[in-house]
Amino acid sequence: MAAALCLYYLIADGEDGAEVLLAANSKEQAKIAFDMCSKFSKGLDPKGKYLTAYRADILFSLTSSRLKVLAADDSKLDGFNASFGLLDEYHSASNSKVRDVIKSSMGMRENPHLCTITTAGFDKSLPCYQLRTVAIDILNGLKEDDSIFIAIYCLDEGDDWQEESN
Repeated sequence: MAAALCLYYLIADGEDGAEVLLAANSKEQAKIAFDMCSKFSKGLDPKGKYLTAYRADILFSLTSSRLKVLAADDSKLDGFNASFGLLDEYHSASNSKVRDVIKSSMGMRENPHLCTITTAGFDKSLPCYQLRTVAIDILNGLKEDDSIFIAIYCLDEGDDWQEESN
């Protein structure tokens, strides 16, 4: 689903010069999502007439748009102008700097989107847990923020994780 979102924002969002950024805590992790995007792009445009997949980029020539894989080094991420950002496996991010840099790079875009996806983590001191806490407050009506879409898939409080029906 995340790869499909990346390609949508690359080719169908209607933005010239779209810049789709894929990041994770390691470049290897970000490449997992990128490889899915690359395979999808080759399925959409098997002759490579409009979409050209390289080792770490996919170019969409009709709108001069680019999908790019980033290393997790926030000191090297300035200068982007993201229209869509995908941050994968956020639960193990030691700080929010990469997410913050991607989000701040969206300032000049009319309709930017930042998608943060992750599996569950255990460290409640990391920024993912803070983001999850805010999300839960929004879902419970304790806070209001119409700019955030939240989907959390987990067991309900009190559910036994060892019970197969759960």
